Amino acid sequence: MYLPLGTFSPGVKLGLVSASRNCFPRALSEKRTEKLLAACKEAGIEPILPEGECQIIETKAHAIEAARQLRDAGCDAAVLYLGNFSPEIEDANFVKAFAGTTMMIAAAEESADSLASDRGDALCGLLSATLAVNKRSLLETVYIPPDPIVDAAGGAACVARFLQIVKIIKGIHNATIGLFGPRPRDFETCNYNLASIASIGIEVEELGLFDLQNEVERIKKEGDTSGTLDSMKQEIANIPTGEFEGRLGAYEQAIASFREELKLSGATSQCWSEQEFAMQHVPCFINARMAARGFPIACENDAYSLVAELFGQYASDASVTILDLNHSIPADLDASLDGYPTQDLAGLFHCGNTDPKRL
Repeated sequence: MYLPLGTFSPGVKLGLVSASRNCFPRALSEKRTEKLLAACKEAGIEPILPEGECQIIETKAHAIEAARQLRDAGCDAAVLYLGNFSPEIEDANFVKAFAGTTMMIAAAEESADSLASDRGDALCGLLSATLAVNKRSLLETVYIPPDPIVDAAGGAACVARFLQIVKIIKGIHNATIGLFGPRPRDFETCNYNLASIASIGIEVEELGLFDLQNEVERIKKEGDTSGTLDSMKQEIANIPTGEFEGRLGAYEQAIASFREELKLSGATSQCWSEQEFAMQHVPCFINARMAARGFPIACENDAYSLVAELFGQYASDASVTILDLNHSIPADLDASLDGYPTQDLAGLFHCGNTDPKRL
């Protein structure tokens, strides 16, 4: 997703609606929902709720109205919380009408006393709701956590994790990546398939290394790189002056120009050793600076690693890097490794695309 520099993940709006089966007390679902919302608020999460009776779904009309309100509020995703057994057909009606990503979780029985007097049977309700959703071919829009039967604190933890998933979905489905240069012939692991990238919602702008070179040359002739160079020297004061620093400044501004013009979420480039020969520098320092501002750049035109970086960035709301499994570790490398089986150790390597704050 195209984001302002310094922003690492998209903002998302999350809705929450509860459900109650008509042969169970609605008040039980209301009480459990209040506890869940209080736990969410304590975790810094305040979902959008539908207004009126449809806050607790009991009928098809409730399901349709709750979905409409959450859609109109701009919700990117919704939590469907089963406060008791819940009406599984109406649960499926909500999932269908909302037409966005929905997480389904269900209330755990609180205690031996509540099991005797206020049993909700939400576990059975979730099983039934899952079947109803699946029969309507809606399961691909539904996320069910590994442990979906939750108390209030557990439910809030599920909601927090779901928010990370929603950020990934929104970011990836709205992402465009720029690929500068051909796919590497002799790095099979980097040789990406465009269809596999497009299949998860990412658009691809295939560009030539000459396109990048031409933009660099244009900036050298017409642009002002002084602001970029000042920023670089705040990080590394001893950058060689003269023509070399001019090349670096023009290269960074060329990348930024393509990012802005094509609304790119990240990029890859044919780098070692073609850029070294063609442009008289390697891009590692520039790639690291861009990654630190939320625009990851993978080297060797490794589009798959770039996509993985975007996943990690959107989920963590922070800068990321990708390290390759590179070499084995000899037993005598360092005394601190004594006692560790060498088969459990590996050296990680990358050319320098890591945010400097990660070092």
